[in-house]
Amino acid sequence: MNFNLNTESEEEKRATENRAQGAAATEDGTKQDGTTKQKANEEGVEAGGTTLPAVDAEESLEHVSKDRPVSISVCTSASDFNVKGLVSFLKDLKEHHPELIKEVKVHALPYNDLDHYTFPEENPVDVMLLCHSIKSRSFVITDVEDALYDEYLPYCQSVIGKNKIGVIVHDFDDVSHTGQSSRMGSFRSKQPKAFETTSLQITCGHIEKKEQVLEQMQKADREKLLVFLKNASNFPEEMTEQVTESRGLLNKVGDVIVTCGQMASSGK
Repeated sequence: MNFNLNTESEEEKRATENRAQGAAATEDGTKQDGTTKQKANEEGVEAGGTTLPAVDAEESLEHVSKDRPVSISVCTSASDFNVKGLVSFLKDLKEHHPELIKEVKVHALPYNDLDHYTFPEENPVDVMLLCHSIKSRSFVITDVEDALYDEYLPYCQSVIGKNKIGVIVHDFDDVSHTGQSSRMGSFRSKQPKAFETTSLQITCGHIEKKEQVLEQMQKADREKLLVFLKNASNFPEEMTEQVTESRGLLNKVGDVIVTCGQMASSGK
C-alpha cells in the first residue's frame, strides 16, 4: 500500500535526488557491504508532497487498515480561509486513503470566552487539529500571559483524549530549519501544558493554500502529522457520551454547591 499524493516542493525534490545519488547500492538490491536492501526503502511513499520511508508507512498502514478511519476536525477561531490549504491537503490524503481518513471538516471555535466552550453533542469531535494563527492572536497557547487555551486544552484532553489532539501554530514568517528548531524549543519550555495535553505540536508558515503547506510546513512535520493520524486511529471515536457525562457531573456538582449555599444562607 503506497501513498501517492505526488506533489513535492522543489527543495524536497533536490534533496531526494541528492540522497539517491549518494546511495551506495548494486542493481540486485544489496548494499556494497553485502547486506540486503529493502525494496520498500527504494520506492518511498508520498503523501501530499511528503516522502516517507515506505517500509515504515506500509507497516503502519497495514495496522491502520485493520482499525478505523478517523474523522478530522480542523478547529480554529479564525476564518476558514486561514486553514483552507491544510484542509485541502488533508482531503487529498483522504481521497487516496479512505481507509485512513473518513472525513475532514472545519470546526469553528468562538473567538472569545473559549474556556467556557464545550463541543455540542450534535457536532462531536473525533480527531482534533487545533489551528492557531499568530497573526491574529500572538503566540500565546498556554502558560504565558494572555494564554488562550490554558483551560480549553485540558478540557479537550478530558473529552477527546491526548492521543487524538494536535496543535498547529501557523503564519510564522521564518520557516527555516534553524528558526523552526529555536521556536519549538522555546514553545516546549515556556508553554509546557500545550505538550502535556496534546500528542502533536507543529509550528509553520501560512496554510491558506495547499502549496503553502508543502512549502512552509517542514517535511518532518508533515510526516509527524501522518504518524499522528495513524496513531489516533487506535483510539475510540466516541466523545459525545464523555462530554455529556463530564458536563453532567459538573452540573450536579454545581447544583450541590448552590443548594448548600442556599441552606447555609437560610440557616438550615
